[in-house]
Amino acid sequence: MKKLLILLLSVLSLSVGAEQVKLALLQPRVAEGSDACLSIEINMVRGELRKAFGWQSDFQVLTRTDVDAMLKEHGFQQSGMVADAQRRQVGVMTGAQYICVSNITKYKNQLYIEAYLVDIETGQMTNPASQFANIENNDYSQLQTPCNELAKEMLGEMDNKKQRHTEFDCAVTPNEWVSFKSSKEISKEGRWEQINNIVSEYFEIEVNDMNAGIIKTNWNITQFVSHSVRTRLEVNIDRNIAFIGDKVNCSIKISSQVRPIDCIGEECYRPWSNVLNVYKDILCDLYNVLK
Repeated sequence: MKKLLILLLSVLSLSVGAEQVKLALLQPRVAEGSDACLSIEINMVRGELRKAFGWQSDFQVLTRTDVDAMLKEHGFQQSGMVADAQRRQVGVMTGAQYICVSNITKYKNQLYIEAYLVDIETGQMTNPASQFANIENNDYSQLQTPCNELAKEMLGEMDNKKQRHTEFDCAVTPNEWVSFKSSKEISKEGRWEQINNIVSEYFEIEVNDMNAGIIKTNWNITQFVSHSVRTRLEVNIDRNIAFIGDKVNCSIKISSQVRPIDCIGEECYRPWSNVLNVYKDILCDLYNVLK
């Protein structure tokens, strides 16, 4: 009996000590231009996302039936771009740290599900993910796998932010310079060619000046249903390389910005705290070449 009591106390202490991230899961909305969605399709997407998020031990999913009405009443927009005081009030009312926004675009028997998180504290959109689902013969169990993959992608990105690489942090925060020393025994021209080969796989290069040690790309723009994200890469390398094998200072920056789809113009963009999945590996690719 004593051993059982000790075991129960241990389990309780672990449960209390574990800090969970709280997510408020909104009812999915149907995107403009989409075929009409049945209520069962919308509810099934939300239900499968709730189950998928619930399997993650570090996350607590809030799906109270009044959450959607509560947020609407207090002027919370799907983009999260509302006044700081309103966001804090939403956080207090729901107890959530993040709000999960999802959109459904339907075409015949295909569903395109897009989702992202809104940080209650900052209002920034983060961790975007998307999946396609084919619904054959009204078998809505086929939504389970896409929703599981979508949740895994979204929350996996959040987990990755907690992981630090011992030698180099590939999950670097965007809009900040990352610096390290390159010591590969390769000529200046050879090093520059390798960098160009990697960068050009992801971007169109705007500035390419080997003598100045500068590479700057054009903006890549990615459109989502409710927002637009643009991404750019910059690389700076020491201009003065005396000998092959000399240690060279290298700096890399990924700029990531976001704007609501209904706001047009440069002034609508603001820094975004995340990088789209397609660019996740570029820093490590460059590091492996340069280091």
